[in-house]
Amino acid sequence: MIDGSKYTGFGLGFGPHVNSVYRYYESVLEMLDLELCDEILGSKGSRNTCRSLINPYFASFQEWCRDVYEEMKADQDKAFYLFRDILIRYQLSKKNSFYEKDDKIFHILLTRPTRPISNEGDRIQQMAFVIYEYLNLAINCLEDYVTRLKSTIHEAEQNTKETGPSSLKNKSKLHGFNVKNQDCLRDAYNQLINLEIISKDVSYFDFEKVFLGHIPENKITWLKGPGLLSYFIKKINGIGIRNQKKTIWKTTISCFKDKDGIDFEVQQLRHGKVPKETDEMQMVIGTFNQDSFQEE
Repeated sequence: MIDGSKYTGFGLGFGPHVNSVYRYYESVLEMLDLELCDEILGSKGSRNTCRSLINPYFASFQEWCRDVYEEMKADQDKAFYLFRDILIRYQLSKKNSFYEKDDKIFHILLTRPTRPISNEGDRIQQMAFVIYEYLNLAINCLEDYVTRLKSTIHEAEQNTKETGPSSLKNKSKLHGFNVKNQDCLRDAYNQLINLEIISKDVSYFDFEKVFLGHIPENKITWLKGPGLLSYFIKKINGIGIRNQKKTIWKTTISCFKDKDGIDFEVQQLRHGKVPKETDEMQMVIGTFNQDSFQEE
C-alpha cells in the first residue's frame, strides 16, 4: 500500500486523510472548489502568491503517480484501468467546472457578473485560473501514464499472438468482444442505461472491459430478453466489433447474464426471436457501428 503520509500538502491545501491508492488522488478533486480554495489559500499571502502553489502541489501529484505506477506495474491491466479511471475523474471535473465562450474560459461559479478566468483579474478570477492550470497539468500527466500502459499491454498481446499455437494451448479461450472504435463505448453505455436495457448497477469499468476483449468481474445484467440481446450482437458483429464468427454466442454468455442473474444459454441466443420493437436498440447499434466497415 502506498504511504500517503509522505505527501503532506498534496493538492490545493492538505494531504490525504486515507492512506489508500484508491482514495489519495480524490483529495485534490474535493479541493477544486472556488470558495473552499479561497478560504484555504486566503492565509497564504497576496493574491499573486496562490499561483506559486501550483508547482509544489503538482510535484507531489507526479511523485504519487510514479509511486503508484511502480507499485502496480507488475499488473499492467490493473494499473491501466486505475490511471484511466482517475483521468476520467479529472476530465469530468474540468468539464463540469469550466466552459469556453468567445475564445475565453469561464468557471461556472463566475456568472454574476459573467467574468472570464484570468491571471490578471481579481483574487477569485486568479483562483479559478490556478484550478484550471492544475487540472490541465494533472490531465496531461495522467494521459501519459494511460498511453504508456495501453501501449505496453498492446505490445504484450502482440507478443503472445506471435508465439504460435503451441503457446496458446494453456491460454483461456474465454474472452470478450473487441470494439473497433473505443470512443463509442461511453455513449453506448449511457444509452443502454437510460433505455433500461442493462441494469443501472452495471459499472462502466465492467462494460468497457467486455468490449476491450476481456471477461468482466461482474457480467453485464441484460434486462431485456435473449431475443434482443441476440439481435444486438448480430447487428454489431463484424461492423462495430471484430467478427466473432463461431465463438459469437460463447463470448456473449461469458459477458452477459439475464435480469435474474442467470447465465444465458447458447441455444437461447442462437435461436433468439427478434422482438417486434427494436427502434430504441437501433440507436445503440448505430453508436457502435458509426464510421465502421463491414468485415468480409
